[in-house]
Amino acid sequence: MPAEAYAPFAPFDGELEAPGACLDTWQFEQLKQFRDHHRNAFRSLQNLIHQLHSLRRVTLRLEPWQPDVVMFLRSDMFYHAGFSQAAMASVADNAERCMLPQWHWWGGLNDRFALCGAQVFKAYGCRIKQALAFAQRTGRPLNGERLVHYALSRADASVRTTALEASCVRVNGQLKAEKFAAKATTGSLRWRLVLAKLKLLSSRFPGR
Repeated sequence: MPAEAYAPFAPFDGELEAPGACLDTWQFEQLKQFRDHHRNAFRSLQNLIHQLHSLRRVTLRLEPWQPDVVMFLRSDMFYHAGFSQAAMASVADNAERCMLPQWHWWGGLNDRFALCGAQVFKAYGCRIKQALAFAQRTGRPLNGERLVHYALSRADASVRTTALEASCVRVNGQLKAEKFAAKATTGSLRWRLVLAKLKLLSSRFPGR
């Protein structure tokens, strides 16, 4: 990528690394031994490691601020609405709370965006530290949604859900056509029952 492509980001406080530099740090070759979840020659696994590595670096920069609430938002998403004041207050008043989308769980928990309290934002943002342990304990290939569930469970997070929707934005600016129906994207019957319980708990602050 030409140097001028980075010019818009020059005023920001950030870090720049060469692609691939983080793969050894997070045991990419060891994670490959647990199979390729997306069956695309581990390209999605590489992308996930890069994504989670960047997320951890950002999260560590937040820690000195001692925030009461941390909102994790992906920059390649179009957000159809914002969190309500009730949702923000709920997380601010409950440091162990983490609010996640009620759709696209795929056997774990949605990893597109999150609203986290003071006690759990590091568990969410630094979850790549749990990646190899997840694979070793479960025997499963690394999967973004399942890793969120694993990391938040180990942190004893109080998970709540929101009906807020966010669509992926393609390189050409088009929104990806997606289904946000919880029944269609949650996964197994067990996870649907868990979601139903969380929706009841979340009914006081639906996010809109």
